[in-house]
Amino acid sequence: MYDFANSGYTTVLLTAVFNAYFVSVVARNADWATFAWTVALSISYAIVMVIGPILGAWADAHAAKKQLLAKLKNAKSKVTSQTAAAEKRATFRTPGGAKARKVRQTVGAKGKKAIAGVRSKLRGKFDAAEKAIQSNQKLTKAGKQKALAALKASRAKVRATDEAAQKKGKFGKTGAEASRIVEDPLNNLENAIKVRRKQLDALLDDRLLKAKRLEEEALRARVAADPQLAAIGEPWSDIARAELREQELYLPYTFLEQGAGFNSHLFTYARTLLRAAAERTKPSTNRLREYRDTALARLAQRTTAPVPVYPALEKLTLSFGLERMREWLGPDAPIVRALLTSDSPDTLAARLVDGSRLADPALRRGLWDGGAARVDASHDPMIELARSVDGEARALRKSYEDEVEAPVQAASEKIARARFSAYGTSLPPDATFTLRLNFGTVQGWKEDGREIEPFTRLARLFERATGEEPFRIPASWLALRAQLDPQTPFNVSTSNDIVGGNSGSPLIDAQGRLVGLMFDGNIHSIAGSYWYDPQLNRAVAVDPAVMLEALRKVYKADGLLSELGLH
Repeated sequence: MYDFANSGYTTVLLTAVFNAYFVSVVARNADWATFAWTVALSISYAIVMVIGPILGAWADAHAAKKQLLAKLKNAKSKVTSQTAAAEKRATFRTPGGAKARKVRQTVGAKGKKAIAGVRSKLRGKFDAAEKAIQSNQKLTKAGKQKALAALKASRAKVRATDEAAQKKGKFGKTGAEASRIVEDPLNNLENAIKVRRKQLDALLDDRLLKAKRLEEEALRARVAADPQLAAIGEPWSDIARAELREQELYLPYTFLEQGAGFNSHLFTYARTLLRAAAERTKPSTNRLREYRDTALARLAQRTTAPVPVYPALEKLTLSFGLERMREWLGPDAPIVRALLTSDSPDTLAARLVDGSRLADPALRRGLWDGGAARVDASHDPMIELARSVDGEARALRKSYEDEVEAPVQAASEKIARARFSAYGTSLPPDATFTLRLNFGTVQGWKEDGREIEPFTRLARLFERATGEEPFRIPASWLALRAQLDPQTPFNVSTSNDIVGGNSGSPLIDAQGRLVGLMFDGNIHSIAGSYWYDPQLNRAVAVDPAVMLEALRKVYKADGLLSELGLH
């Protein structure tokens, strides 16, 4: 009488999907909507129960099962077309309904197709990389394991970042205030996706890996040929072992110690207060690095500053972190079982956020000043959560620092010394946040066969303006458009080799004059984390001319200009 194999599909559609559609769209959330749908289902089930056996017996007796199914299929098709026609007529009767519906369908389809295309390309690149690793005859078994583990971690990071961006994007579309709240974190996530995507492109570039392989082989040959250099041992093997250990620690370390599983400002406050209370009782040199005396003042200011906390966003990000932690660590992981045995990620996040008082900066200040005694006496749910996971998180951190960071740092120092002994100053050292000069020239680049000019001018700002993000110009600029010189230089691209962290560096010409301020790079410069491609990598600086134009005409910053001697 019933097809139990497919009953789950039917149940989900009828009782969940269609029900939600009927209640929210057709009945517009009326009080009677759910009851009406239930009655309709009950009646339809009763009809099926009565006529189903009769139709089955008739079909068996007349050997006409296929004919009967064909007739039922035609009847279903007719009903479906009539329903679609009725919906279309209803849409056209709504003012602007047809146009709005058409726009939604067109934009939605294009947007979904574009997003799906990007995700498909990323999946394809990951799959291609995995196949290339598996088929590479030059890699040892250990090398393949290391590469595959790194690829798995990269895939997980890209996927998690993409999913987080999607979730925050949906939240931002629920209203103007939600859009404002989520704007900065969403921009950060989208920027992270962009960076990971281009880093992956770089790692899949055969030119890069070939160049790196040849560089390493040449250096190792020099080290082996020089008895003094050979004394450094095998730092490359040390790094390889450390990276294998890193892959073992990566997921629990990321979710517990780095806090990916507890993505919440309130949790960050709780962990900071808990650890600060414990660490400040120790000598400064024995503390976790972020709690040493040199860092405490800034940490206290960040922890107690009157920064708004948005409960709705807190619940969304925290529940997402808990979901991903359960997915990647597995439902049987001790931390997952401890937190999510009787709670779902959503209910746990809601209970923690609603119950916490750490959004109050005065309370945080009191806990900070009160030290261990005050924090130990606190039963704020976020502090209790931080306390419950702190032991395991600290243990993971110690393992990571002792078994990954320390050996990699020691081996890297040996390689750096060997590199300097072999090549001297002919090669630049790795970036270490020390002052250095980098030489370059003003250059554009070629993009998809098009020559990209190295300069942009103020006129381009207004040419791109649409009135909507991300091309919305502030009203103060629009009001003064006629007074601004459209030929004012705005940005300039150069061949300087920069990477993330160089923003704010001065661009100085051959005469020692300040001619720009570095603030970005083109999309290809993201690969600068791994190598410098002279054909594509470009740094981008803002021209002082547009700064002065804005300060004089838009912001009327006469006092600042006078102080700079530029009035």
